[in-house]
Amino acid sequence: MEDSAKYLYTGTRDFIWSIDPSNDELSKLFLHIRDFGEKLFEEKKINFRAHNELHSSVPVPYGFSREANLIFKEAMTNAFNHSGAKNVNFSLRKKEDHFEFTLTDDGAGFEVDSLERVSGLKNMRARAKRIQSTYSIESDATKGGTTVRLLFQQLNQTKHGRRNKKKGLNH
Repeated sequence: MEDSAKYLYTGTRDFIWSIDPSNDELSKLFLHIRDFGEKLFEEKKINFRAHNELHSSVPVPYGFSREANLIFKEAMTNAFNHSGAKNVNFSLRKKEDHFEFTLTDDGAGFEVDSLERVSGLKNMRARAKRIQSTYSIESDATKGGTTVRLLFQQLNQTKHGRRNKKKGLNH
């Protein structure tokens, strides 16, 4: 019952966070995911590091934060439960023409092809597609380690067409 209550509380808190238009910004999303990772990995004494390379505000469309948050919560939970990792790193970078969230661990790794149909991995791929992003997972069962990436362009329009007139930005 305690686990169910925690799950309900966390889900509700994340939903409320995700519908607040002031959170439709990459650095705020990064901090939200980082905070989840810090609390999660502290339980098993797994070393967690997070690094944000952005130095400016980058707006994201309405709904992007919720989907990206859920992708990385799933990836972090998988690392926590299955990897046996000692170290997990989370980062946000701007590349030439896109942005990239990356989660890496030094755990046992696995054969990606053998787990492609697992619901958690299918859900992450579907969420990435909904936010017009590219999701990839690389893992090596021989050498160990797993990397989850989410690549995306800066998007200013959504199918919802919400507009923030105060800042002049589309969300």
